[in-house]
Amino acid sequence: LRDIAESDYDLVVLGALGVGRVRDSQIGSVCERVCRHAAGDVLVVKRVPAENEPERDTILVGVDGSPQSFGALVAACELAQALGKKVEAIAVYDPYLHYSVFNGVVGVLTEKAAKVFRFEEQNQLHEEIIDTGLAKIYQSHLDVAGKIAADHGVEIKKTLLDGKAYQKVLDHVRKTEPWLLVLGRIGVHSGPEETALGSNSENLLRLATCDVVLTSKSVVPSIDMKAEESIRWTPEAGEAERDTILVGVDGSPQSFGALMTAIHLARTFGKKVELIGVYDPYLHYSVFNGIVNVLTEKAAKVFRFEEQNQLHEEIIDTGLAQIYQSHLEVAEKVAQERGMEITKTLLDGKAYEKILDHVIKTK
Repeated sequence: LRDIAESDYDLVVLGALGVGRVRDSQIGSVCERVCRHAAGDVLVVKRVPAENEPERDTILVGVDGSPQSFGALVAACELAQALGKKVEAIAVYDPYLHYSVFNGVVGVLTEKAAKVFRFEEQNQLHEEIIDTGLAKIYQSHLDVAGKIAADHGVEIKKTLLDGKAYQKVLDHVRKTEPWLLVLGRIGVHSGPEETALGSNSENLLRLATCDVVLTSKSVVPSIDMKAEESIRWTPEAGEAERDTILVGVDGSPQSFGALMTAIHLARTFGKKVELIGVYDPYLHYSVFNGIVNVLTEKAAKVFRFEEQNQLHEEIIDTGLAQIYQSHLEVAEKVAQERGMEITKTLLDGKAYEKILDHVIKTK
């Protein structure tokens, strides 16, 4: 380990078992310690081909959406191109976790609590949404892997399985007999600062019947690539592409910052821009009604409620409309200076409600 730390090796190659191996051992102590603590890539040789045995032709890669799993994929593609091998990516999701959780919960609930929890409905919700969603997430990881491999000039086979990750990968290794299994040192559930082996990688290192590469190579797919493969548009969204970016403007610096972002996006994607401003002319009504109900007769005469109310209607409410209209006009000038023509909409009422109604109406 000291030699590895002080050197710049591309790859460390070790036999799984050494000269002092014990019967029934799966991996030797030296190999295990090196695999646990080496920062670089390690190839563990576990299989010696028999004489005249046909050469195996597939490199199997475990993919779980983590940067190191995509790094393992890139390493597998590089090896495949250099050695004339095929590449298969495998992903495993566990849809059975919630069953054990729910069965544990239902066993300790009181009758009253069980009615509140509504076990059957909650269980059905998980089956229909969470389990199906997990499958789609891991399928998207495989689709991203396919894109990454294609960028490296390699066409891959993709396999999606359900169950315990290491057990399903192990079963697949025993069934398909790949030439090599390539894994990231850590997976999606480990933090980037983690240096020890992840549990799935450690189990497969011990139990896999083929040679294993553990890599610390890290590859982060682009946002666009992940979005393209992970977002599934509904049929309604696919019917017609929407063409407008709506921007809320209230005169604040951040609302004008939102306008600048919208202009940039509109230019990039060929969209229109609409500005919306909303003022609330009804605030003083609730304020005045609250005041008049608590005033004494003498105080009411001093306050002169009707005159004050009329003053607010004629000046303050009209002034609010003019203020928010001026915000829209300033925003329009900002857009025109940047070569963007926009439409403006001024509404009265509660800001979020009116904007929400407008979004639903105009889409």
